[in-house]
Amino acid sequence: MTLRPAPPDLGIVFSRIDLAHRPWISATWENAAADDAATKLVSESGVEVAGIEPLMSALSGCAIDNAMIELDGLEVPAMDGSAAPFVFLLECAGSAVQDAPRRALEIHSPIRLSEKQGSVTLSPGPGLTLDVACEGRAAAVGRQSWAVTLDKQTYKREVSRARYFDFLELTEDTESQDGRPDNAVTVLGDRIADDRPLRFANEFARQEVQCMIGNLYLAGAPIIGLATARRATRGMTIRLLEKLFSKTDAWSWSNVTRPGAAEIQEPAEAVEKTAAVGA
Repeated sequence: MTLRPAPPDLGIVFSRIDLAHRPWISATWENAAADDAATKLVSESGVEVAGIEPLMSALSGCAIDNAMIELDGLEVPAMDGSAAPFVFLLECAGSAVQDAPRRALEIHSPIRLSEKQGSVTLSPGPGLTLDVACEGRAAAVGRQSWAVTLDKQTYKREVSRARYFDFLELTEDTESQDGRPDNAVTVLGDRIADDRPLRFANEFARQEVQCMIGNLYLAGAPIIGLATARRATRGMTIRLLEKLFSKTDAWSWSNVTRPGAAEIQEPAEAVEKTAAVGA
């Protein structure tokens, strides 16, 4: 994967360079498809990009509005299962302030979506605050919750390092390193595998927050408001965005000041596994 600068107002765009004619697809909710576990992009011609949540979350957390992402396969690299490696590479590459106002999507009235035992809501509020309660599929995780108001440093320290969780049945194969993923927190029955200990006591809830940030960025801009999720799936966040955009009186576009503008560097050249992005 290579991240390259992009002009103002292009947004986040993926290009499948492994396919003929290098088809591209915009990272927007209209192109998103999600099930209970993951989100992917699907173009009208059937081109897909999978595993986008950690990268989209990192782009959101680092305030990157425009980038062209070249991918030589179906999936975004999983790295260590978190958004932290992407944050590191984005910071190494640097970013540039572009000659265009930065816009955000400001929530004016609550929008709620409920399905089965879960719900997700967007409500008015300053900045972006996320309040998540979730439940893992094993006693080792149980019920967890976390609320956070985002800025770039809080995202980097408290959100980006949370990893994907892989729930496995306890067998002879899973007891060994063979057959276990090296980019996830492994849950073996009622315990966490000892070889990759938790980074946070509530890492599962933080990972849910991380993925929600990535999916909300499919709105095409940062959101100003409170996002609340209760046992929500990935797909519910996408369907919430669809419902939001159908209610034109519930939101508006607003120009915002870029956070940390004094710290933004000139862009570096795009190289493999680094990001030179126009922000």
